[in-house]
Amino acid sequence: MNALTETLHIGSFLISQEGQFLSRDAVAVDASAPLAAGTVLGKKSVPTDVFEPLNLSATDGTQIACAILLAPLTADEVVVGATLQKTVIARFAEVRFSDLTWPAGITAAQIEEAQNQLREVEIVCR
Repeated sequence: MNALTETLHIGSFLISQEGQFLSRDAVAVDASAPLAAGTVLGKKSVPTDVFEPLNLSATDGTQIACAILLAPLTADEVVVGATLQKTVIARFAEVRFSDLTWPAGITAAQIEEAQNQLREVEIVCR
């Protein structure tokens, strides 16, 4: 019998969010690579407000955790150098820490700092 692996579903990392979808925003996300639902994002401020996976070594704004991707960006959606409108959790939410996708090699201290950054926009990791 083959083993099946279930990936995260849309918003499965959410514990709670503000009513009327106040927690969500539709934003431009870098579509250069597939991303899992629950990927922690930063916002590139130069030249435009494009969201990308948290990048701790960056200096363009993506080093600051500010949102979480609601639904995956699948391999079929990937277009190098392009952006896609995707929904993110941007405020007023509780999320399951164990279901979030962090950058490879992130340390416990860096995760703690990123959680503090998310707390600034009222996203709390449980």
